[in-house]
Amino acid sequence: MSTHKKTNQRINNLFKQMEKHLLDAFLITNPSNVSYITQYIIEDSYLLITPYENFIITDFRYIEEIKTNIKGFSICQINGSLFNVISSLIKKLNIKRLGFESRHLPFAEYDKIHKLVAKHTKLVPAIELVEKLRVVKDKTEISLLKKSTKITTDMLLFLKDVIKPGVSELDISGEANQFLRKKGASSASFAIIVASGSRSSMPHAKTSSKIIQNNEPVLVDIGVNFCGYKSDLTRMFFLGKIHRDIKEAFEVVFAAKKKAIDKLKPGIAIAEIDAIARNYIGKFGWSKNFGHGLGHGIGLDVHEDPAITRKNSSLLKTGMVFTIEPAVYFPAEFGIRLEDMVLITDKGCKILNGSLDNTM
Repeated sequence: MSTHKKTNQRINNLFKQMEKHLLDAFLITNPSNVSYITQYIIEDSYLLITPYENFIITDFRYIEEIKTNIKGFSICQINGSLFNVISSLIKKLNIKRLGFESRHLPFAEYDKIHKLVAKHTKLVPAIELVEKLRVVKDKTEISLLKKSTKITTDMLLFLKDVIKPGVSELDISGEANQFLRKKGASSASFAIIVASGSRSSMPHAKTSSKIIQNNEPVLVDIGVNFCGYKSDLTRMFFLGKIHRDIKEAFEVVFAAKKKAIDKLKPGIAIAEIDAIARNYIGKFGWSKNFGHGLGHGIGLDVHEDPAITRKNSSLLKTGMVFTIEPAVYFPAEFGIRLEDMVLITDKGCKILNGSLDNTM
């Protein structure tokens, strides 16, 4: 694959993956992977990566934007059929083994391409060739993730004065969406979760018109999209007098989070980190009340590798960025979740949300 002279490091790394799979070219259809390789957020576009030339396959709407913002790619404009463009390129370049993202190319599209090129090209399914590269963030990505997290941290601090009895969950979500745009984020990373009282027992509760009452917990799970890079933090807001059971649960979750973070460093098995928090919560008889993984990778997608779960035996590497979010949920009563974003460093880890209070 050494014939390609002018390219970026991300493509060079992808070439190595292509070589392992004996691929002559690779078709990228996952929007996040397209953004990662081009280092620009672009919609409705595919990439064809070859040792000789790299192509962006797109339509009229994005031509000027691509020419202005993306370098090192030839533009193939779709005039009619996307599949004819792809098949023409494959035939012109005499590609014998074309890798494709089997998790991100719809079968209908695969079928059309296959019928056009089957006589001379073998379509080779590949899983997570680009995703494997995205697991470890480079300096540019880390900088963007820090900025995204800073906006989210500022937003949670802002919400301290917004969340009060008599205000609805939707009102809080609306205030948060206005705030993040004023701070330079394009949108929320996901539908903002504001869950008060007994609704906090639902891990992914949909924000509702419920009016917040005094003496109840409010769970806020929030993040922003800054230049394509996502953040994700969860904090508990306590109003008035909080029942001792809620306080106890909070203290357990807080301790579980701290114990897990204290053990983070390169070379540690991810499953071991999950076990630290899960076993601690289990000591209180709440194993069944913590039903999801301890965290997830985050970057161009809110949920990406590495998954911080008991099933992941992979080792932590410098440059990984992920969440740590232990929790306990008591159906129809309340839930507690605390979530930080962490960066694995050479010596340990850095909490990207800094010293943000765990109780708001």
